[in-house]
Amino acid sequence: MNTVINLQNISIAYGSEAVLHEANLVIGQGSRCCITGYNGSGKSTLLGIIAGHRSPDEGVVTIMSGLKVTLLAQTPSFDVSETVYDVVAAGLGPIGVVLATQRRLYATPNPDEDQLAALQEQLDNAEAWDFGARVDAMLQRLELAPDQIVGSLSGGWLKRLAIAQSLVGAPDIWLLDEPTNHLDMEMRQALTMALQSFGGAILLISHDRHLLANNVDQFLLIDDGEVQEYAGDLQDYSTRILANLSKSHPKKSAGKAKTPGANKKADQKLLRQIKAEIMGAEKRLKRLQEKIGEVEAVLQSPDTYDGNFQDDLHDLIRNQTELKSQIEEVEKVWLTANEKLEAAQSD
Repeated sequence: MNTVINLQNISIAYGSEAVLHEANLVIGQGSRCCITGYNGSGKSTLLGIIAGHRSPDEGVVTIMSGLKVTLLAQTPSFDVSETVYDVVAAGLGPIGVVLATQRRLYATPNPDEDQLAALQEQLDNAEAWDFGARVDAMLQRLELAPDQIVGSLSGGWLKRLAIAQSLVGAPDIWLLDEPTNHLDMEMRQALTMALQSFGGAILLISHDRHLLANNVDQFLLIDDGEVQEYAGDLQDYSTRILANLSKSHPKKSAGKAKTPGANKKADQKLLRQIKAEIMGAEKRLKRLQEKIGEVEAVLQSPDTYDGNFQDDLHDLIRNQTELKSQIEEVEKVWLTANEKLEAAQSD
């Protein structure tokens, strides 16, 4: 398998706090990887380095020549005054800006013919003859209105917009940071289908079990600043967290040591709050699992599919879908809280 990403001895720190320390990573063509690790371990930093958005303090980053890398950020950030078309076209690079400018000019009552000709010449020189069709197809695929102003979009629609921008340029390596945040069930399914049909390498950060179960075949663990291949799935990783809560995560900084007892009360309060969050999530998860168990028991009954109960059947299926979504969200809360507890106990 050809290597598409090769990181050698990557180190990066924020201030005096080391995040990655002499980390190594090799990703092959067509790999589908999930990056795991406790909060603050450097997962998003690693994606940013691979995407070229951040430079490591030390080490070498090698991406196979000619391959295009795109990053779907956890929190999209766009110019609120631009249109949806402008943002999606920008995913094509500088030539996409030319395309959007040409489109705006055509929409004016009396466009400048010389300016239009100059823009068309740039598109011709870039052999971008089908780029307009690609943008239109992506907008239609994700049901985005081309002339809508970005500032009017909600969080879920901004995430749709970010997905469209990241895919329109036909990347070879797709990096995704918590891609299901703010997405409704319909769009989560659309994202799953997009991932399944994507032919390149995928590296993602996610706690969404459904997404991972259908799109990931390898797990990478960031621990103590190093990247390791993790032989297991997300459930195994959750179990690992609970089994290693007492494990120390040594700091690689020369920061000032805590004064013994100075922050003991604050630390104990924080631990109690996190543990209460975990217990609350476990109770909600138990209730939801009981509810979905009842719904699925009814769905398994032959009587449910009698013609007289079609309306009830539709309600049951909708209820099952909603419960699954709620369970995924609570599982995410539970896992995040456990990661916070692990990090707090390592301080």
